[in-house]
Amino acid sequence: MVAELSSRERLMMAINHVEADHVPFLFNMFDLPQEALPASLRYSDQVERAERFVAAGFDDTLSISAPWGVSPEVKTRVWKEQPAGEPYPLIHKVYETPKGDLMQVVKQTADWPGGDDIGIFSDHNVPRSVRFLVESAGDLEKLPYILGAPSADEMAWFRANARETKAHADRIGVALQGHCRALGDAAIWLCGAENFMIACHERPEFAHEVLRAIHEWELRGLDMLLDAGVCDIIVHRAWYESPAFFSPALHRKFLLDGIREEAGLVHRAGLKYQYIQTIRPQNMVGEYLGADIDILWGVDPIQGEADLAALKRECGDRICFIGGVNSYVTVGQGSREEVRAAVREAITTLAPGGGFALLLVDAVDRSVPWSRVEWVVEDWREMGRY
Repeated sequence: MVAELSSRERLMMAINHVEADHVPFLFNMFDLPQEALPASLRYSDQVERAERFVAAGFDDTLSISAPWGVSPEVKTRVWKEQPAGEPYPLIHKVYETPKGDLMQVVKQTADWPGGDDIGIFSDHNVPRSVRFLVESAGDLEKLPYILGAPSADEMAWFRANARETKAHADRIGVALQGHCRALGDAAIWLCGAENFMIACHERPEFAHEVLRAIHEWELRGLDMLLDAGVCDIIVHRAWYESPAFFSPALHRKFLLDGIREEAGLVHRAGLKYQYIQTIRPQNMVGEYLGADIDILWGVDPIQGEADLAALKRECGDRICFIGGVNSYVTVGQGSREEVRAAVREAITTLAPGGGFALLLVDAVDRSVPWSRVEWVVEDWREMGRY
């Protein structure tokens, strides 16, 4: 057992499959009113959050993201129409590129969060879209114009922010994550879930070309993060790269090579590669090992149906798992005994030999009372020491 570790040292030991002083405990906060937290943990930004959570004995990370922008050659037009007999107005947005127009159309439902505009990448677009930005082979030559590079001013801000965030991370003693982009997620945002998954079967050349354009864009972002020279971990979001969308065979056919290339670049820079995916990860063990990922974020035995024992047995010596306990069902609704049993199962199954950090998957939000989170804290303090 090693004592008096910084949060960064503890987390990196876990990632490297070394038992530290105790199991790291990370939090992902989402849409959580500050008044729902104890006064000692309330924060205004990620730096204050890390300061306060680390001071309380928890772990945290700071983050930066690779910038990007629509090409300056592109002009946009946005307008709204109310079709006769339809309950919702339709927002239209056109990107006028040198190769022609790309258009997206969404229903402005009562819960639409974007006002009278449409963002390119958003989960909210997928169920409300009447037309997606990329639907046909003719759209492919236009796609690179909306997956453009940041401006000089944006790059200058990114470099300055990276240095400043690194200084805060060093002072607090936490790891720094660089958030890259998204391969399968971006494809579904651009094309629609059903459209893209059908294309993988019926128009595989089109699907490959969409992913090729996204991958090239993602590699440019990765290069910015690696060039900044401040990160410990590079994060690839893969919510939609799960077995709910891609079977293992489809994952190997369309995604694996790109993920493996990214992980290789990250490893050559001496960093760790984190993959965010929360659904039935035991179904994808071969793909994750083949891609050489270091960290699987979001291991959830309830809503994600993760088999903790199978994961530890099949890849626990090579992949660090972050998660272990479901937030919304187990902590948010379970009895005190059920919560305690879940924490015990996660720690006793995943923690031996290192390779585990506790996280309530996938977030603590307004639906999970902090009084119930304190049950987990109590159990972690009791059970989580090596």
